[in-house]
Amino acid sequence: MSHSSSTSRPVTCRCKNEAIVVTSWKNGNCGRRFHGCQLYPNDGYCNFFKWIDPPMCDRAVEIIPGLLRRMNEQRAEIRNAQIIAEKLKEMINVLEHLNGRLESDVRALKVCKQINCAPNKMPTRGNNGIKLN
Repeated sequence: MSHSSSTSRPVTCRCKNEAIVVTSWKNGNCGRRFHGCQLYPNDGYCNFFKWIDPPMCDRAVEIIPGLLRRMNEQRAEIRNAQIIAEKLKEMINVLEHLNGRLESDVRALKVCKQINCAPNKMPTRGNNGIKLN
């Protein structure tokens, strides 16, 4: 099995550029690395291609695509769960704000009850706390 390493000479493509290492994700070669022209997919690339890794056994070829599919599905589920978590955090913030307003209204009603104020003199919330209308 030949690997490119820092001690080996760089692989060059037909364009005389240093080839890049790419990982194949196509069925039959999932996870298999190869050298390719660094200009791909732009115009003028030379179609250089050279496998780094040996072919995989039949069992790996059969199993890896399913594992990748499951991994991608789980990543999508995680992204969806993160979106839901963010929406729930926003809802919690709104509910906490509403709870604070309700608690303030309850305090105002208790004050009104203590001073026996008339319905038209109901305490209201102001910038400086509770005050009468």
